Amino acid sequence: MRWVLCASVCALLGGPAGCHYYEEFRMMKGTADIRSETADLIRAYRECMEWYEKEPAKAREYCSGYSQTLREIQPAAVGVGGRESREKP
Repeated sequence: MRWVLCASVCALLGGPAGCHYYEEFRMMKGTADIRSETADLIRAYRECMEWYEKEPAKAREYCSGYSQTLREIQPAAVGVGGRESREKP
């Protein structure tokens, strides 16, 4: 079913060239989603650190989940050598 949808979108976008643009759109959308999620996590981490700024032990305990998740997300957003995984033309 999914390939039928993809084939339909490709046909509407202009055949094989349309597939290329659709794939490029999906890559850009995925990158934007990862960046948005990263920004949300950073915001939540900062709020957590501010909330527990007077209690460093609790800050480490309660806020460490945010930093761990950020470390797991970052390799997906950034390619080898710190550059974005999608090369620009």
